[in-house]
Amino acid sequence: MFKGLDWPAIILYLLLVGAGIISIYAASYNFDNAGIFDFNEFSGKQFMWAGLGLLLGGAVLLLDYRVYEAYAYPIYGCVILLLIATIFVAPDIKGSRSWIVLGPVSLQPAEFGKFATALALAKLFDSYNFNLNQKLSNYFRALMIIFVPIILILMQKETGSALVYLSLIFVLYREGMSGLVLFSILCAVVYFVVAVKFAEPLVLGIPVGEFTVLLIISLIFCCMLVFYCRNLLIARNVIIGYAAAGVVVTVLCLCGITVNGGRRHNLRGFVDDARTNKEISHHYRICSSIRDVSIFSQLRIQQYPPASPATAHQGHFRHRRGPSGGRV
Repeated sequence: MFKGLDWPAIILYLLLVGAGIISIYAASYNFDNAGIFDFNEFSGKQFMWAGLGLLLGGAVLLLDYRVYEAYAYPIYGCVILLLIATIFVAPDIKGSRSWIVLGPVSLQPAEFGKFATALALAKLFDSYNFNLNQKLSNYFRALMIIFVPIILILMQKETGSALVYLSLIFVLYREGMSGLVLFSILCAVVYFVVAVKFAEPLVLGIPVGEFTVLLIISLIFCCMLVFYCRNLLIARNVIIGYAAAGVVVTVLCLCGITVNGGRRHNLRGFVDDARTNKEISHHYRICSSIRDVSIFSQLRIQQYPPASPATAHQGHFRHRRGPSGGRV
């Protein structure tokens, strides 16, 4: 039973578990009760769970592998139902609903989901005449197995556990997925982190993050031209074009001409522009109304010039009525 085991991996695993327990003991050290094997301390509890894990691992080794092959999908389905129930049953612990409390014991179904997801994915790849690159639906089935538990765990507000499931995408690469997909995902992560991290300082009127991302993309593009086209002349011409564009931008900036319009064009900028234009239009309508009223008043004054004081006084007596209603 133990002949086919990967002993170096098991020994490395045990060393990592021991290092983790020692780290927990050092972080939660209690001067009054400094026992590392005390079950009332975090380190003692970790020793207990590590021992139970070793016993469970030995029990798993005693089972025939065909049991896992036969019940891979039912196990996956049960874990998915457990993850759904956790969203509604689990209490709110520090903003997360990912722990099911069973008396003195708390269980996190997301940890069981890792085993079930890997088992279901292995069952899919072991299907008869299965080829990941044969049709697009095979990719869809594999990604559904991976992302269904991820979505459920995100609904539990447990982002850290959900990110661990993304490592299963590397299994798709072993099954024939192009390495360009993994490379694109890595580039997207690097672009996002660099652009957000270095968004404030400017170089040549451009944020340093965006400028660095532009340089990385240009370098990767030139390397791909050399690798796939096998033609250094094309890559050289592209590099010369990039360098010429960089020189033009540098000269413009040295001359005081802002390359990107003087500020970053984000959504807030567009909203401010729209608000400013609206205020300008409102003020313009008010000024136009005042101007129209002024012109109309001038026309009335020109058409009906004001009467002299004497004429106005005569008119007043001419049209004044007496007590009987007649004119005086």
